[in-house]
Amino acid sequence: EAADENDQSKIEDEVKCAPWHTTKAYLDSLKGKCWLQLRGFADPTGCGEGFSYVRVSNKPNAREVEPEAVQSKKMVTGTDADLRRLHLKDAKKILNKFGVSDSFVRNLSRWQIIDIVRTMSTQRARDGEAGAYMAKFARGNRYSQMEYKEKY
Repeated sequence: EAADENDQSKIEDEVKCAPWHTTKAYLDSLKGKCWLQLRGFADPTGCGEGFSYVRVSNKPNAREVEPEAVQSKKMVTGTDADLRRLHLKDAKKILNKFGVSDSFVRNLSRWQIIDIVRTMSTQRARDGEAGAYMAKFARGNRYSQMEYKEKY
């Protein structure tokens, strides 16, 4: 059974080394869709003097993420930070705290109000102005594209 898995792994490596895969990986990397593993099993020289050109995802996989980052990720769905469950009157109060006038809020639909709460909370959280209560409605990417490149 272990020999079968080893054979399967070798076959997968050979497929990744195929010219059509390495060419596509190179072209995708030029477009910024992926990164390339420059050293590894697909090195054509076999002694580490060439480039491998095997596609590597530009998003970190679960093994690369630090354990404290995984633990600090909080679940939003089903909690009081879930914007879908935020009552309209509470959303209007939040907008009032952000300084949005009542006359402006009256002309908006529920989901427009929720969108403004999310947008303003995210902006204030990025600026470092929002308190803990307001920051829980902030949404966005955990890492910027620049941070991903630095990790690469």
